[in-house]
Amino acid sequence: MGELSTLIQNNSFNQTLILEAFAEYLNNASFNRIKSLLDAVPGLRYEVVDKRFYIMPSPSPFHQSVFGRLHAQLDYQLVQYNCMAFQALDIRLFLNQPNDYVCPDVMVICNQDILKQYIQDPHKRLDGVPGFIIEILSPSNTQHDLVTKRELYLKAQVPEYWIIDILSDKPVLCQFVLDTKEVLPVYHESVHDAKGTIPVTTIPGCVIDFDKVFQKPHLQP
Repeated sequence: MGELSTLIQNNSFNQTLILEAFAEYLNNASFNRIKSLLDAVPGLRYEVVDKRFYIMPSPSPFHQSVFGRLHAQLDYQLVQYNCMAFQALDIRLFLNQPNDYVCPDVMVICNQDILKQYIQDPHKRLDGVPGFIIEILSPSNTQHDLVTKRELYLKAQVPEYWIIDILSDKPVLCQFVLDTKEVLPVYHESVHDAKGTIPVTTIPGCVIDFDKVFQKPHLQP
């Protein structure tokens, strides 16, 4: 994921619309003008943080497999908690920033007010703060997930945030757990090898089995 300038390197989208949007961006066009141009690009998805556009490239097969299996494990366990897991779903964290929204790889919603929004209109973008978010690193989104979104989730006081690095030889989990007892909210960080079972700190009894997340299919001889 990157800012608008990365669009011109992506040959999978309409280049004319991309270049037009990029030119408008450089000329400080209005937010709505740039947004309308991006929305005209078929299949293009993006996030908006502080009115800056961050493009979301299509996930690799491995990336997609990982967040699909994470979602499946959470979805199975969360029934008993009256929570829901979502994957690649837009959510607006701050009501006073109506144009900003993010699209986490996986997020867990336990807040009853947010779940009520979903029940009332399951096709509408959600507003509020998830209880747990997982992002999976890709070559183009490392800085965005490690810095921009970490700071954003801390500001929104997301209770727990996981970053899973699948780019190294051995996958690594960076776990951030919110501490609101300090003068200012902070994240306590811990780093783990992404293997075996690792508990979700803020959802007692909920665990992720990383051996199953990364299990490879058995091919028939």
